[in-house]
Amino acid sequence: MRAGAQKEPRVSGIGIFEKGWPSKKATLYVYVEGDPSFEQDLLAKASHEANRQWQQSRLSSTGALQEAVAAGMRALARPGGSGTGSAGVTCAVLQDGNVYLAQAGTTRAYILGPMVCRRVAPSSPWDPIHVDVREEPLAQPSVLILAPSVLEDALPLLQGGLPPVEVQRLIKAWLQDRPQLSALVVGTEGGREVALAAGVHAAGQEEQRPAPQPAAKARPLAVKSSAGPQVDPREGSSAEAPFPILRALRLPLLLVAVLLAILVLGGLGWYLPGRQKGEDETKLVELLQKGDRARQLASLSSDPTQVRGILAQAEGFAKDAAAIRDKDKRVMALQQEIRDALDRVNIVVRPGVVTMLADLGKDGGSQSSPSRIVLDGNNLYVMDRGAGRVYKLLLDQGGQSLLKTPNNVLARKGDNHAGNPLGDLWDVIWVPSGPLRASASLLVLDAQGALLDYRPDRGIQVLPLRGVRGWASFKGARGYSGNLYVLDPAGKQIWRYVPTSSGYDSEARGILEDANIADAVDLAIDGNVYVLGSRGALWKFAGDVPKSIAQDGMDQPLSSPSALFTTPSTGYLYVADRGNGRVVAFDKADRFRFQVRADAMEGIQGLAVDESQGRLYFTSGQKVFAATVAIPPNPKP
Repeated sequence: MRAGAQKEPRVSGIGIFEKGWPSKKATLYVYVEGDPSFEQDLLAKASHEANRQWQQSRLSSTGALQEAVAAGMRALARPGGSGTGSAGVTCAVLQDGNVYLAQAGTTRAYILGPMVCRRVAPSSPWDPIHVDVREEPLAQPSVLILAPSVLEDALPLLQGGLPPVEVQRLIKAWLQDRPQLSALVVGTEGGREVALAAGVHAAGQEEQRPAPQPAAKARPLAVKSSAGPQVDPREGSSAEAPFPILRALRLPLLLVAVLLAILVLGGLGWYLPGRQKGEDETKLVELLQKGDRARQLASLSSDPTQVRGILAQAEGFAKDAAAIRDKDKRVMALQQEIRDALDRVNIVVRPGVVTMLADLGKDGGSQSSPSRIVLDGNNLYVMDRGAGRVYKLLLDQGGQSLLKTPNNVLARKGDNHAGNPLGDLWDVIWVPSGPLRASASLLVLDAQGALLDYRPDRGIQVLPLRGVRGWASFKGARGYSGNLYVLDPAGKQIWRYVPTSSGYDSEARGILEDANIADAVDLAIDGNVYVLGSRGALWKFAGDVPKSIAQDGMDQPLSSPSALFTTPSTGYLYVADRGNGRVVAFDKADRFRFQVRADAMEGIQGLAVDESQGRLYFTSGQKVFAATVAIPPNPKP
């Protein structure tokens, strides 16, 4: 513990005395503290005596402050000249952007700057007569805090730049279960000096001397001393032992020496590990206490950015504690509490159960890379672009496991359809029914423009698709109301195909007006068209007018996102955020609402959501997963 840092139970009081003697236009701030033997009335008396001396002094501000502190310390003196005990006084004034501090005894002050919180304490806390006077800059947004030492570990966790009223609110909450303590927050706000009390023991405004109190009982000092005769170890011994006796004793003495050495080494072998273990326990407890204090402090703030900053420091303490003893139940409990607090501020929903449905690498080999997933009832279609396959997986009634089927490969590269082998597979698209399309179906598109139409009741048919060579690029396709939409980033366009009686042998029509979507990676449609950029941009096109969807309220912006999912019947727009290993949900009013995080989402690629059953299906690496999620109800825009 630092020198002078008194952390035993304390009592304290404050005083705010506005504009005293005419030559001193500054408001005097007084902070007095002592050990529990001091009554609050005595602290109030010391505060008033300091102010009285401040008003009467003819010296400069620094000299008057020094006299004021000395007067306050005299008021705290024990009867019979036994001194002030464990007590101290701080007096402060603000002038010209600086704070002038005079201190004596055990008190301390803190200056919360934009970057760090500095501690200011007397150089000789054991000497009640010695008064330190100093000048410190206090330019906005710095704040002066006169507070008890119980807050010494918590104050540095406050984020710099907080206004005085927010600092006061946090300190007041910290002291709510310590009614014997007070604190004072002083700063500037809008060019005006602001002083806010945190605690109930405040004096000032009116100069009223407290009624005399009974003298505090002096605690006797117990002094122990001991003395004893000094004995010369050589006294009464012979300078030289007779040779025959020495020779006879040589072997026994040697055996005794060896035995003593063994005992000493064995004792050290027991003592040193035990001592290290004790030191580790002490350090561990200190880190756990700091981490828990930071966690509690974070809970008092309503500013999400500040909460995240304080919890990050709490995580640092927990990490250091885990480095000492990672399997300790106390460490794991603190880590869980911090994670729960971060989940609350970051609006994280954790899945109840995450199940691996399939490892496609066992079938598709090292080239396996499932990147698109489509859900239709209990049918789960997965496109493995790397292995050149489309799988049809059958879910059980619970939606959390697969039923065994004799052949789950629906299509693969090289399969012959209508006399032509399939090329590289580009995408699988679920196209719902619409005015010109009576039935919904799954479409499979390859790099040569071949379009396969699959329906469970009739199998696969080949459909015509016009104008594939006219696309400048291809990144994905979606179906909506029977229409087929193709994302062409290089062409700055989304092409819409209206169904015909034979397929999609219709003229492609662009729906965008010179949109800058060069880095687009996916699209989704629910009546509006949503486009996702590789660098995290998210656009909404209502007609041909683009709108950028803000990511306000998120702890992290989107990073290397990979997929979008929404339908007319879902309440949210979902983003597979590959770089951050999560799924992010926006409501249809374009506001961030929540995020889903799980270890299995690291490197997430494809995504499908069944809101009615509370399930997410996604691909990551070479695997397909299902997760049960309590999806929050979607408030009306």
